[in-house]
Amino acid sequence: MKLVTISDLMSKKLITIEPDERVMDIIDLFEKYKVHHLPVKDKKSKEIIGMVSDKDVANFLNIMRLMSSKNYSLKVEEIMTTPIFAYYEDVGIDQAAKAMLDNKIHAILVVSKETEEYIGIITSTDLLNYLSEHKQYHVQ
Repeated sequence: MKLVTISDLMSKKLITIEPDERVMDIIDLFEKYKVHHLPVKDKKSKEIIGMVSDKDVANFLNIMRLMSSKNYSLKVEEIMTTPIFAYYEDVGIDQAAKAMLDNKIHAILVVSKETEEYIGIITSTDLLNYLSEHKQYHVQ
């Protein structure tokens, strides 16, 4: 039985945002691309430096509503999660699931062993979808 790796389940469409973007300007990206997590890429180094989830944005909007403030110019870098988690593409889904549980995160970036570039993202939703569709899977 083949070990199921994170590259087998990852989303290959990696939509990134920049840290100085206004939170209000990225809200539509979640719906447009049907994603729940957006990696934050530094303009100069092109490195992924954080992650923003749709829940981070929802929490921000709820706080702003409660405060009745018109200060909607908050930048992505002010609410993003750091550090980010990244694994090579051949890591088993069991290891990814354990990392998510241990670190209370819901997304891991996937890195190519060959190019050392980010090639995708795997989320807790991807893992749950896989488990719900497959009766047999390999866990070490």
